Amino acid sequence: MKKSVEIVKFKQMYNFIIFLLTKSCSEIPLEKINKELRNYVITGICECISDENDEFYGKCCGTFYLTSISKEEGIFSADDYFLFFSNIGIFIFHSDNKGHLKECEFFYESEYFPEFYLEILKEFKTDSGFENYMKYLKVNDVKLRTLTELKDIFKYEKTNVIEVE
Repeated sequence: MKKSVEIVKFKQMYNFIIFLLTKSCSEIPLEKINKELRNYVITGICECISDENDEFYGKCCGTFYLTSISKEEGIFSADDYFLFFSNIGIFIFHSDNKGHLKECEFFYESEYFPEFYLEILKEFKTDSGFENYMKYLKVNDVKLRTLTELKDIFKYEKTNVIEVE
């Protein structure tokens, strides 16, 4: 059985994604981003942190997978990805062949992990899996932050990309 949950159920994550997309895709109007995201469901989460034995490298994975229920073309470049760096982490958005987001790879610095990601974890992990994840956060002294805190301390970092042929 494949589980999917409307992204709007996770209001703070929904607002955070809109915040990130308006920072990184300034050419796309806010209304279009809002309209696009309302048609998404979260279909899963990354399982890279599976138990308390996982090693910690200064970044906390908060990756999740999306599917659009819209039949229309999406607003993003098809079969592409875009990434950007910030003081709170690295954010990579992947799109499918219709220009809809299909994966949000979010790697947070340990002092800036969003407390609202825990709502998504509760939906997609078993009770024991969630408990293990919470142990992982505690063992690694990960700081949970609110949406307001993350928005207030967020600084977009310019990325210089060099293409090599």
